[in-house]
Amino acid sequence: MEPDSDFSAKLREDCANVMLPLTQACTLPPPAYTSAAFFARERQRVFADAWLFVGHGDDVSKAGSYYTTQTALGPLVLLRDGDGVLRAFVNSCRHRGTAVPR
Repeated sequence: MEPDSDFSAKLREDCANVMLPLTQACTLPPPAYTSAAFFARERQRVFADAWLFVGHGDDVSKAGSYYTTQTALGPLVLLRDGDGVLRAFVNSCRHRGTAVPR
């Protein structure tokens, strides 16, 4: 489903009200927290084409150390390889699709 197909004009207007001056602004409408269409649109428009902070290099300071995290785009594993290079991967087994390290 295209993320915009379920994104009603009313919800679009309600979301625009968040950006008004503080004395006129309001919080996001409830569907912003529960709508699958809103979440799909948010992932596409906010997270898909931008750098995301997922952790600090000190969290994996030693070669061989790793940690896992969850983002709006899916699960990630961050690690420091044997050469000391910081790397990030989707935390999913190609064969079974389950998380690799936990």
